[in-house]
Amino acid sequence: MSRLNTHRIPYEVPLICGLPLQIPDRFQKSIDWLQDRLASKIWAWPLMLLCGTYLYCQRGRRGYIESDGSKLVAVGSNSFSRDDHAEMKRIAEGLWGDMRRSAGCPTCLTRHPRPAGS
Repeated sequence: MSRLNTHRIPYEVPLICGLPLQIPDRFQKSIDWLQDRLASKIWAWPLMLLCGTYLYCQRGRRGYIESDGSKLVAVGSNSFSRDDHAEMKRIAEGLWGDMRRSAGCPTCLTRHPRPAGS
């Protein structure tokens, strides 16, 4: 990232919301860390429990709760509640800090300069 920043090359970073042991505070810290390193765009994706993957096989052990609308998206687990997931989703939608929701993509966080004096 530092080399990209040195040469002023914009870059995107994907994050997954709902990984094992992830809680809203840790998710926010990941976004803050990327912002501090001047990531141009941060993509936040929900954890999808795809058949055949390690986390799919571990879903019972980890206590994953699948969403009502899509049986693939994890909305809770042994380490985070549905409320925690909702908070991480709000973070991903850019409702806090200097992140704004990009048009047409509710989970794409685009960096905007902080207002002077903030």
